[in-house]
This record gives sequence, structure tokens and C-alpha cells, in this order.
Amino acid sequence: MQEKKDKKQKQVESELECNSPDSLQDKEKHQEEGDGKQETWRTAEDDEEDRRFWEEPTPYTPESRLETHRYIEQKRRAKDDIRESKKREKPLRTLITAEGKVLNVNVPKLYFSLKDDEENNRIVLDLAVYRHLDSSLLDVDVQPTYIRVLVKGKPFQLVLPEEVKPDSSSAKRSQTTGHLVVSMPKAKEVILDKQKVST
Repeated sequence: MQEKKDKKQKQVESELECNSPDSLQDKEKHQEEGDGKQETWRTAEDDEEDRRFWEEPTPYTPESRLETHRYIEQKRRAKDDIRESKKREKPLRTLITAEGKVLNVNVPKLYFSLKDDEENNRIVLDLAVYRHLDSSLLDVDVQPTYIRVLVKGKPFQLVLPEEVKPDSSSAKRSQTTGHLVVSMPKAKEVILDKQKVST
């Protein structure tokens, strides 16, 4: 196994020495153009190496089995390293544009309903949060023109149709469904005439 590793290391070093360009500009150009070629070359080489390893006759001994397991583990680690290098951090979602416009965002992909309760002069948001989600993982932020709820760090933001009073707003969890119900009183109070109930 050690001999194979040494051979492979020497082969890689010799390839690098042969392919090294003279100037930095050439190096950058080769790097940009050769990324795709290098990946295909690596996969072709790996396939050939795999084929060579599995077709090579070996005696059925504990040492050969250990060697096989080490080889499989090495391949798995190499794949994991490639996956980790490909993983890039997702860019943060823009919740408010540079011009100051608030956007509607639903990253946790939750169902919701926004009702205008005219009788009580308030706006009610019913957010279908997961039933068994702990309330400590929710962060509700009510602003006069929008509401933002962070569910396990994922933002849910909604622009409100009217201005509300953030100080007198309340958020409650439904004990049966687990939904988050946020009631926000409107900033502009509307005086309604009392409806007479016929006897």
C-alpha cells in the first residue's frame, strides 16, 4: 500500500513539473482553461486505478482484506473532500434592498394567512410553524410596515398592507396546531358605528 502511495505521489509530482508554465499569466490562463480538463483527467485516472486495483488477483488473507478496506476508506475520504470543497456558503438573502424597499421572503417555506380583522381594527398573521418546534427557535420582529419571523434562523418576512403598532402587538402559539398567531393593531384607528341587533 505504501509503495502504491509513493508511486502515485511521484507520478503526480512529475505531472506537475511537466505541465508547469513559465510565466504567471500563462499559469492563470492554463488554470482557467484546464480546470475542466483536470477534473476529467482525474476521473479517468481514478477509474483506471480502480479497475487495476479490483482486477489485480490477491490471496484471500486478512492482510489483503485490510488493504481492500483501507482502499475503500481512502476513496470515500477523497469523495468527501471533493464534496466539501464544492460546498459553498449560500449568499445571504436580501431582506431590504439598497433603496430601502422591504421584500417578501419565505425561506422556511411555511404556509401562512394574513387576515384583516376590521371589527377589532387589527391585522392577524397565522404562520403554520411546525407543531413540535420549540418556541425558543422562533424570533418575531414586528415593524410598522412589515413583520419578520426567524424560524430556526431562516427568515420569513412579509410586507403589511397597513401601518401597525409594534408595541401593542402580541404573538401566541396555538396549543393544538402549533401555529404562530401574531395580532397587530392598526396604527390608524377607524371608528365604526354600532350595529343595532334586531330583537
